[in-house]
Amino acid sequence: MSNITSSPKRYYRTRFTIINTLLTVISKEPEQKILFTHLLYKANVNAIQLKQYIKYMQEHKLIRLEYRANFRHASKPYQYIFATEKGLDFLKLYHSMESFANAV
Repeated sequence: MSNITSSPKRYYRTRFTIINTLLTVISKEPEQKILFTHLLYKANVNAIQLKQYIKYMQEHKLIRLEYRANFRHASKPYQYIFATEKGLDFLKLYHSMESFANAV
C-alpha cells in the first residue's frame, strides 16, 4: 500500500536557471528566434512568469522582440523573441560557472 501523506520533492529553479533555460531554448532554434507560445511550452514556464522574464531580459538586453507579418491574421503580427549577443554571452558564462561549480 502506498503512503498517501508523502509527496514528491519539489524542485525550484532560480532566476538564473530559468533565464538560462529560456536563452538555451531560443539559441537552439533556427535563426535563434522563437514565438512566445513555443518558448512557453519548451521552457516549461507559465504565461505570467514568461511575461515577467521577457520584460526582465529585455531590460538587460539579453533578448530583443521583433514583430513580423502574420499571413493568417493581418491585424495580429507574430511576436518573435531573439537572443542577442549579450544573451549568448550570458549563456557561455553561465555554462562556464556551472562547470566550475561542478568541478569543485
